[in-house]
Amino acid sequence: MNQANEATRGSDPAEAALKVDYRPGLDGLRAVAVVLVLVFHSDLGWLPGGFLGVSVFFTLSGFLITSLLVSEVGNFGRVNLANFWERRFRRLLPPALITIIGVCVASIWLSTSVEQSRLRGDALASVFYMSNWRSILADLSYEEIFSTTSPLIHLWSLAIEEQMYVLIPLIVVVLTFLGCGRRALGVSALILAGVSTVVATLFLAGDRLYYGTDARAAELLLGVAAAGLFGPRVWANATRFPKVLSWLGIGALLAIVVLARLSSTNSTWIYAGLLPAFAVLSLICVVGAITPGPLGTLLSRRPLVAIGKVSYGLYLFHWPIFTWVNEVRIGFGGVGLFCVRLAATVVVTVSSYVLIEKPLRERRILESRRSFLGAIAGATACAVVIAAVVLNPVSGRPATEVRVLSTVPSTVPTSGAPGAVGPLRILVIGDSTAENVARALADVDTIGVVSAGILGCPLVTAEEVFDRPRETHSRSYCPETVDTVRTNIASVDLVFIVGGVPNQWSYRSPSGDLVAPGSARYTADFDSLMGALAEAVAPRAVPIVVLDNPSTRADEGVLGDESEAQRAWRSQIERWSNTWEFVARINIDDALADPDSELGREQRPDGVHLEEVFAAELARTRLVPELRSLYVDLIGRLEASGCLVTTDDRKTFDLESCLKAR
Repeated sequence: MNQANEATRGSDPAEAALKVDYRPGLDGLRAVAVVLVLVFHSDLGWLPGGFLGVSVFFTLSGFLITSLLVSEVGNFGRVNLANFWERRFRRLLPPALITIIGVCVASIWLSTSVEQSRLRGDALASVFYMSNWRSILADLSYEEIFSTTSPLIHLWSLAIEEQMYVLIPLIVVVLTFLGCGRRALGVSALILAGVSTVVATLFLAGDRLYYGTDARAAELLLGVAAAGLFGPRVWANATRFPKVLSWLGIGALLAIVVLARLSSTNSTWIYAGLLPAFAVLSLICVVGAITPGPLGTLLSRRPLVAIGKVSYGLYLFHWPIFTWVNEVRIGFGGVGLFCVRLAATVVVTVSSYVLIEKPLRERRILESRRSFLGAIAGATACAVVIAAVVLNPVSGRPATEVRVLSTVPSTVPTSGAPGAVGPLRILVIGDSTAENVARALADVDTIGVVSAGILGCPLVTAEEVFDRPRETHSRSYCPETVDTVRTNIASVDLVFIVGGVPNQWSYRSPSGDLVAPGSARYTADFDSLMGALAEAVAPRAVPIVVLDNPSTRADEGVLGDESEAQRAWRSQIERWSNTWEFVARINIDDALADPDSELGREQRPDGVHLEEVFAAELARTRLVPELRSLYVDLIGRLEASGCLVTTDDRKTFDLESCLKAR
């Protein structure tokens, strides 16, 4: 994604002195890589494996950066680390900081609540090129880019490159100091690439394998190894064996495009240690691109070269634009939306390149190192302050504390007409959907709301959840649902269960068993949960209402939902209400449009969570009146059935009488 091969083409004069020949075909190859990523991020489904373009960038960057370093050692006998890192800073830092600051400021008006829930951490990590480790530690899946979106999630790949840009020159410096040549560098890089591959294959899994620097290092190190082992011979052989190398390159490029079409983020081969093998294809393309012949000619076409020259900016700026220029805001989707997004991305990218990036590289502005580093320090501080102060604080893990969102006077409503009930205090438990609904309920004056909705947490105890065929997420941070109810039962009149998507996922129980939705174990676990909740609410006679699970957007690859899993969860809710007298259901499906329709996308932008304004209106006009009415009806029925008993002015549930099938 960087522009290393512009060294002899009117770029940084210090870098031009290193005499690494400019080959326009390499810019063309960079253009192919960024186009793969852009099409993948369009979510049109044309290239579900377009993320492989990032791997092409990795290998190309490793090759070009090492070529510069080897050339510097050959010309001057050493590597000037200060000059090397200043050149990298001039190329990479300014547009990256512009992106981070711009996203932070724009998010005040443009980000949804779901985006805001993670943007602060993403911004701070991006400033220090640690985005990939932030995603790993915060358990953020790359596949969530189309659901729980963050305008900065794509900077994980730049973080890996920058971390390697620290490591690679240090290795060169050490080997040069020891008197070792470039072949020693190539062998060392090859050994490290092998170690990275073994570690990734045997010890890593899931997003750790995708985001980890140690896991992805092999793709860069193979480029380093090629530049070290073959050095100038790569460039010389490009003219000695043009036909063979060019046709090999064409074959490799076709293979890359085919894999981008046939693969996806769930493809088994990606998680089987084969990304380094893909890097070999990228390396063959690199050699083919600098070889006189059909591939070099194709990749040297002016449009491709032009795209390649601004590929770094295209990559940086496209994802925030793609995130915010969406179907809800524009009013249409598909190819038309993609074209609008591309047009906006090109305008921002070209403006940045002409006004900032190119003048900085050519030292037409901020010429001295001191002035440049001072400006960068100021911009970095600005990014940190904006991210830390302007954006809502978010920890690496979801907040797990119970939050009192609103309060009302304590009441003990009894039976009677709906108007007889006064202010109602509700404990809302569940996942992020529960938090979403709780905040809407809290806007209604006559409702006191305690929120125990926690991102990603199923109601039953689970060590980890399986929201995709190969994706697992630890849920060790999730509190026990029954403990939450026991702790707060004395201060509420009603428990409102709003359990969304996580209850439709397979999960691993504390005993190590894998439990699938709808299985006998699944039913037994949820029945056991309600039995424990019954014992928790019985001493205070607090009824339970469950929100029937609304249908979510039809995107199984992103949300992890399947129609059978949705039916299993709904059947469980029905089973609860058919078993216990004090459990009732609320269904709001008729108030929600089809989640895939235009109106549905306005109501639920990510296909699951309610849009803030719509949620507040739904709570005021539908949820609160229905909850109040249902509460009064429940109290009346429970008294009539003998489930609710009064002893010494204290109301409790007689659990044996509360069972409907007794």
